[in-house]
Amino acid sequence: MIALLTLVAVAAVPSMAPVHMQGNPTPGAGSNIPIPVGTNFTDLTFSTTADGPATWYFPSGTQEIFARWSYHDVPPGATLDRKWYRNGMRFLEKSEPWNPAWGSTGVLKHISVYDYINGMLPGNYYVLISLMYDYPAAQISNTFTIADAPIQIQPPNGVSAFTNLSVSDSPAGADLVGFPAGTPSVSVRWNYANIPIGAILKRDWYINGVLFRTLQEPWSAYWGNSGRLTHIALYDYQNGLPSGNYQIVVFLRDAPAVKAQTTFSIGTLPTPQPGGSPLFSNLTFSTSPTGPAIGVFPHGTQQIFARWNFASIPANAIVVRRWMRYGSVFLERQEPWTRGAQGTVSDISIYDFEFGLLPGDYTLDIFLVGVPDSLQRAYFTIL
Repeated sequence: MIALLTLVAVAAVPSMAPVHMQGNPTPGAGSNIPIPVGTNFTDLTFSTTADGPATWYFPSGTQEIFARWSYHDVPPGATLDRKWYRNGMRFLEKSEPWNPAWGSTGVLKHISVYDYINGMLPGNYYVLISLMYDYPAAQISNTFTIADAPIQIQPPNGVSAFTNLSVSDSPAGADLVGFPAGTPSVSVRWNYANIPIGAILKRDWYINGVLFRTLQEPWSAYWGNSGRLTHIALYDYQNGLPSGNYQIVVFLRDAPAVKAQTTFSIGTLPTPQPGGSPLFSNLTFSTSPTGPAIGVFPHGTQQIFARWNFASIPANAIVVRRWMRYGSVFLERQEPWTRGAQGTVSDISIYDFEFGLLPGDYTLDIFLVGVPDSLQRAYFTIL
C-alpha cells in the first residue's frame, strides 16, 4: 500500500488554500452531476478505510485516514502531486509518476496518511491533489477535521432542536459578534438535542447577503444524539477571511425547522482614500453584467461576470485581476487603468462556451500595483 506518512518531517510553508469549512459541497458525491470532459479528477472523499463511508469529522486519536477520488482519461507519463495541510501549514507533499497499473480511468482508494503510534494530530486539514503542469481540470481539494468528541448534554425533552449557536475565534473562546480584519478562522458552536444519527446536516454561509458556500454531511455517530458541537469552522489561514457581514445558518435538510443561525462581521469597510471613498468595493458575481449577486453557480455555468465599484483611482495606476481555482492561479491580467477615477466595472468575465466552466471553489483578487490597501477579494463556487 502506498501511503503518506505523517511521521516524516516536512518544512511548514503557508498554504495556497482558499477559504474552507468542513463538510461536503452540496450536492455531494453520488449526485447526478455529469463528469467534466477530458482529463479530470472528481469526488474527493475521506474515510478510515479504503471503502468506508465518506467522512469529514474524525475523533482525536484516529490513526489512519484514506483519500479516495475518481480520475478520468489520465494520460501516460503524468505526474501525480498530493499536498496535505493542517491548520494552514503544509506538513506533507508527495509527487510520483502515474502508475500504469492504475489505468486511465477509475477510482484511487489506497492513498492515506497515518500515525499508528500516537494517532494523527487534531486540527483542520486541507488536501490538494492534482496532475502537475498542463491539466487544470485534474485538480481537486477537500477538507476534514480531527477533533475531540462533543460534550454530551441531557436534553430537557424529546424534541429535536439546535440552540445557542455562537461564533468565536476558537472552539472554546468567548462568544463574539465582531472580528478584526484579517481574522484567519471563525469557529461555530451550538447545542443539539435528539438528532438522529445519519440525518443530513446542512450549513449555508452568506457574506453581505449573498450565499457563497453550502455544505452538507451526515450526522456522525461520534457526535451522539445530544450535545454541543464546537469543531465547525470557516477559515483562510493564508490570507485571512475577507471583511464583510456574515450569516451562518445550520439546519437538518429533511427537518428544516431544526435550525439555528447567527450573524457576525469581520473587519470594516476599506480605509477611505482622498475624496472619501474606498478604491475598490462591492465585488460581486453574476451570470450577466447587471444580474443579481450570486455566490454559488450551478454545474455547467458558461460565463461569470465580476462587478465592482471604484473611486479615487490614482492616475497611471496598474490594475491586476487574479483568478484562482482551489487556491491556484489559472488566469491573471495586468493592465493600465483606463476607466477614470470613479464608477462601476461590469464587463469583466471568465467563460467557457463549449464545455462550461470547471466546478470548484474560486477566488478573485483585484488590486493596484504598488498601492497599499487596494486589495479587494471575493469568493464563489461552481457546483
